[in-house]
Amino acid sequence: MLASLQLPLATVSAGYHWQPPSSTPGDFPNQLASDQVMRTNKGTLQSPISFPQPTGAAVHQEESRFVRSKTSIMSYGPVPSRRCLLSHLPQHEVRDKVRFLGCVTSYSTASGTLILEHPYPQDSHVKVHLDVKLLLQSLDHEQTDIGQWIHVIGYITLVPRPSSKAPTVDCGRVHVQAIVLWKAEELDLAAYEASF
Repeated sequence: MLASLQLPLATVSAGYHWQPPSSTPGDFPNQLASDQVMRTNKGTLQSPISFPQPTGAAVHQEESRFVRSKTSIMSYGPVPSRRCLLSHLPQHEVRDKVRFLGCVTSYSTASGTLILEHPYPQDSHVKVHLDVKLLLQSLDHEQTDIGQWIHVIGYITLVPRPSSKAPTVDCGRVHVQAIVLWKAEELDLAAYEASF
């Protein structure tokens, strides 16, 4: 143990001395960078300890990486719905999230399906088959009464379109999976239609 303790003393006696860092507060890396090992028996040899300092470009790159990471995390949030008329639903694609207004014309408890219509423009004959099975626990009779107007937010699950195999398909029937619906209270239908 004594021999191991004598090694630093021998080093000091050979002429090596350590200069303590400057007392400037709050600048620890720069203090270490200014420390020097002085060799007194063969002149002065300065050997600063170098710490790489971030440049302006490096700081900007790191900030940009953080912003991109934050934006990527935020992009996993809910998809906004597209507000539209019921008659415009056939123009959308499957998996589109939509919000619309419709009048209940029938309700099947067996299939958990509401039929909604909104004859606007007047020549529109689009019908929405609204799947409400996800909402059965919160659904009440006021939201399924015939003649009741309701607001719906949901995803389009089927949009029939004519093709060579089915040229006479009913293009006025759209299937929607409801995720939210509520009764339209104090509805000004003319103002609603004029907003589109």
